[in-house]
Amino acid sequence: MGAERAVVSRMASLQLLTKFNDKTFAKVELHGEGDGGEHWILMATITLHSTDGDPQPVTARLVHDNNVVIVDSRAVINDGSICLHLQAPFTARHREVVTLEANTYDGFGHHGSLIALKVDQIDYQ
Repeated sequence: MGAERAVVSRMASLQLLTKFNDKTFAKVELHGEGDGGEHWILMATITLHSTDGDPQPVTARLVHDNNVVIVDSRAVINDGSICLHLQAPFTARHREVVTLEANTYDGFGHHGSLIALKVDQIDYQ
């Protein structure tokens, strides 16, 4: 029992973020088999910067096929940066692509990282 497999995706390069349009910073492909699917623990981080000079919201989210949001994290930053962390349990019932996406009004993001750990089961408490 424990982690059976890890899938890792990273993108260190910088991407400009404008007008709250989502950009993809990391992507993993997960497979689900069997009646109950396969269970995964998702963990992601990304560094986001504001270049606007005024306080502005930033958002990072984990999304799977068909743009369904698994989890998101939001913050408001001034002219500076923040590192957002996301964690979520996820059950893949078939082939699923999970992406780490982020946006802000005027800024950039970099060092997006997404790790998926396949586990035997997830106990919710």
